[in-house]
Amino acid sequence: MDDRAPSGDGTVLAQATVDTSGWLPATVPGTVPASLVDQGTYWRYREPSAMQALNSVQQTRISASVTSPGASAGGDGRRQVTATVRNRGAAVAAMVRLSLLDARSGARVLPTLYDDNYLWLLPGESRTPTLSFPQSALSSGDPELHVEAYTARPPPPARDRFAGQPPGQPGRPLDRR
Repeated sequence: MDDRAPSGDGTVLAQATVDTSGWLPATVPGTVPASLVDQGTYWRYREPSAMQALNSVQQTRISASVTSPGASAGGDGRRQVTATVRNRGAAVAAMVRLSLLDARSGARVLPTLYDDNYLWLLPGESRTPTLSFPQSALSSGDPELHVEAYTARPPPPARDRFAGQPPGQPGRPLDRR
C-alpha cells in the first residue's frame, strides 16, 4: 500500500500517519466572471477527536512577502499591503495565521482587516491576501508581516528592505531578512 496521500492533482499531502482523504480544496466562484467569493481547503472528519491527527502531520515550510503600503482605493485614510504566502513543503500547512506588525516597535498594527487569513495551504499552493489598516496605526511606515502555522515553523518576518525611504511606492516588495 502506498504510504502517501495524494491531493486531487496527485501532489503528496502527508505521510500515512494522517488520513488526508478528507482534505478537499474548494473554491466558490462569484457572480462576476473571474471573481472569487471563497477559496479554502477543508478537512472532512466524523469525530472531533480526528483533529488530533494534525499533531502527527510532518512539518512543512512556508514563505511570505508583502508589498509596500499604498493608499486604499476607498480614499478613507486607510493604507493597504498585499501579502503572498506560499507552502514550500511536502505537507499541508494548516491554520496559517497572518499578523501585521510595526517593524520598528514590534507592536501589532490594529485594526488590520484581512480579506483572507487562517489559511490551509496544500503543497506548492500560495495565496495573496490584501491587508488594510488606518494610516495612523503604522506611524513608522515600516510594516512587517508575521506568519505562523500549526504545521510549520514560522519563516523570518517579511520586512521592508527600503526602510527609511518614504512608504507607499506601489509594487516595491518587502523581503524577508
